[in-house]
Amino acid sequence: RSSDLTDVALRPQLSDTALDMGSVNVPCSATARTFTIQNVACLTLTIENIVWAPADSQYWLDPLSFPITLSMDSLRSFLVHFKPGSATASSAALRVTMTLDGKQVDTLIPVTGLGVSTLHDTLLTPTLRFDTILSCQAQELEGTLVNLSCDSIVALSAQLGGGKGYSI
Repeated sequence: RSSDLTDVALRPQLSDTALDMGSVNVPCSATARTFTIQNVACLTLTIENIVWAPADSQYWLDPLSFPITLSMDSLRSFLVHFKPGSATASSAALRVTMTLDGKQVDTLIPVTGLGVSTLHDTLLTPTLRFDTILSCQAQELEGTLVNLSCDSIVALSAQLGGGKGYSI
């Protein structure tokens, strides 16, 4: 019997029909997910190529050499990486080109991810308490802001509440 990739019994089995990379902090975090292709046919399956459609620099695969051949019941795992460049949803697709018994098929695997911006900051001294001092004296206190993210924090403004004579 001639093989036909439209025959469900002969199609390579994909561990995922879509990959959700989840939410990833921008700009410094990345994540990775694995998908697997298994050859369930009696013939050798050849993975001719895997490319991004459309190309997107936020997603990448570990380096691969093509063609990749899979004998019956063998499988191959691939690691997909996602590092968002901005705090927004993004999507692309992996186009997997495979050949079985001379018949070629392209399979698309949608890949989605969400870049999120989270400010991780901590004010170590949230309340600064000044002692009572004479008007001819000055007192200085220091508040410390700790940045636990990988991005810079820019203070756009600072305010002091209370009476007169406070300055930053």
